[in-house]
Amino acid sequence: MFLPEGPLQNSQLMHSHSCFLLIDAGMLAALLTFLIAGRKIYGVRWKSALPAALLTATVFVAFEIFFVHSGIRWFNADRVLPFRLLGLPLEDWLFFLTASFFCHFAGIFAEIRFPTPTGASKNGRVLLQLSGILLLLCLLNYHRTYSFLCFGGGGLCLVATYVLNRKFNWIAPERLILTYGICILPVLIVDLTLTASQVVMFNEAEITGLRLYTIPLEDLACPLVMIAGTYRRR
Repeated sequence: MFLPEGPLQNSQLMHSHSCFLLIDAGMLAALLTFLIAGRKIYGVRWKSALPAALLTATVFVAFEIFFVHSGIRWFNADRVLPFRLLGLPLEDWLFFLTASFFCHFAGIFAEIRFPTPTGASKNGRVLLQLSGILLLLCLLNYHRTYSFLCFGGGGLCLVATYVLNRKFNWIAPERLILTYGICILPVLIVDLTLTASQVVMFNEAEITGLRLYTIPLEDLACPLVMIAGTYRRR
């Protein structure tokens, strides 16, 4: 895959075996900063955070194992440490766990700082429209496994959010959108670093080929699944 020249490609650290580990370290630092800044909010929430993050990370790791073993995406051996578990670098396990914790606490932050009324939301229609777009992309790319699963997973999570909010006053559409807004910038930074430094690479036949710089379009739908998976009501 061709990557444009830039500081990430020219950095010696980004060309070392510790590249992915450094990215994980940056994610952990961001998570800890987020928690320290909101320690009064998060201090009593570890009991809900741990099972939510572990369950969601487990689901993502299971799909990652499938992707790697199917040749849909893989890791550059020159950018990761030589320690693997079930075919995945240990850094990848840490990546999903850290990302799951971040999404969980971002959801709590959105819920407390920007409360919304319970019940049916006027933004529910927006959620259904977005889900329709994602599900259409899913169907149009049924022959591309990565595209099909990412777009389909994101679309189904939006539909589930709409239905569960109407039936059980679960996560309101406004809160899901706000949490996504909080998470998307860190997601873009991390994903850009992973793809531009060639830590992770994709089988071009399994993705649409549409990218935001070096980030596959499909990856923009994945945070929706992680946010929904890690959400817990207060």
